Amino acid sequence: MSQPVTFRRRAVSEMGTPKPAAVGRAARRFMGKRQWAVDDFTPMEETRDRARMIRLHTLANLHRYLDQFADSVERNGGQVLSLGRHRFRVVGPSVGVGVIDGQGLRCLGVGTGSADDVDQAI
Repeated sequence: MSQPVTFRRRAVSEMGTPKPAAVGRAARRFMGKRQWAVDDFTPMEETRDRARMIRLHTLANLHRYLDQFADSVERNGGQVLSLGRHRFRVVGPSVGVGVIDGQGLRCLGVGTGSADDVDQAI
């Protein structure tokens, strides 16, 4: 029986190839173009400020948005099961487990079929 290929094993085996240098060039090119686009976009700071305001508003009203989300899931045939104050599970055509924290809502796992598909993410 062969061992599974892990990220570390694959990364070590690729170190002697041209791929790391190519990834580095692509990353530098991407960052240069990103900086050029940011420099060329004059309302960048105003856009960032607006995004911060939207994020803070969303976090302050997260309970309302999660209620809307839960209603939508249930309207479409899914179930929303509370797993405690900061965790929930959505069961439906796709199954997911989420966590609510200071950063907002993060999905930890999505699968299909039964709720057992994502129980390890809990």
